[in-house]
Amino acid sequence: MFRSFLAIIVFTFIFITNLFAQEETQTFNLKGRHAISMGMGMRTNSNSVVIRTSSSYPWDDDNINIDAGFMGSFSYQYWFDEEWSVNFQVGVISADIDIDYLSENRYDDFENMNSNTIAPILMGFKYYPKMLSMGSVGRVYAGLNFGAYVGTMSRSSYWLFHETIVETVFGVEPNVGIDLFVTKWLRLGPSLSYNYHTKFKSVALNDDNALGFIVNMGVVF
Repeated sequence: MFRSFLAIIVFTFIFITNLFAQEETQTFNLKGRHAISMGMGMRTNSNSVVIRTSSSYPWDDDNINIDAGFMGSFSYQYWFDEEWSVNFQVGVISADIDIDYLSENRYDDFENMNSNTIAPILMGFKYYPKMLSMGSVGRVYAGLNFGAYVGTMSRSSYWLFHETIVETVFGVEPNVGIDLFVTKWLRLGPSLSYNYHTKFKSVALNDDNALGFIVNMGVVF
């Protein structure tokens, strides 16, 4: 599924680039402009999986496990120079839920639920070299973000307790991508990023460093 999604994005990118490359080639003046964007994509070598296991024995619990390879972000960006911008970003790079619930003949409710998430809160800079400008079509960039990676582990028991553990570690996110300007106020484009952070100690998370492919879309003003 991920390969099909990636192929669609690549062909869409080629089509849009060829379409707008036939129009005016004057480069947009980015200095002093702002942008608000949303990004969605997937970690490479990952899957979004929903697994349900059940038992015919009344004393055994059914189980649902959701492991999401989804990556998402929301960001603000300001160009203080024609080639440089500063940006602030929050997002999610890992999430999974594991639910053990009682069968229908035993009250039909959950017994235990575990959920884990990793949410980066980052700031950084992007460099848009004018020599690689595609005129009014778009701009190629390379960036580096750094900041906090917040890991949260929640455990709930229908009978006993609810526990939430939060731990913050430091990390960096180098990234490269292309901003395609559909209009002067609307942009979209693919990006490739790598999230590297130190290991979590207090929470037991699947915290492998994540290489991700994201499609960004937002408004420029």
